[in-house]
Amino acid sequence: MTERPTPKRLLFLINDAWFFVTHILPLARAAVAAGYDTHAALPFQAAALDTADALEAIRATGAQLHDLPLQRAGYGPA
Repeated sequence: MTERPTPKRLLFLINDAWFFVTHILPLARAAVAAGYDTHAALPFQAAALDTADALEAIRATGAQLHDLPLQRAGYGPA
């Protein structure tokens, strides 16, 4: 019995959801379409309406989302 190859994984780490939408979204779509197990780790900050819209746009690509507590001005996790 032959084993099926594990799909390649791709993780995007980003500190701003809208930046992902405006600059990375086409790349995420292409990665999902190419069969990559695609993930995006970014701060959700769900209270902001624009962030909620951006998260939904990222989800629509088929990428799995992960909440990562980062601040835009910082150098590491919040």
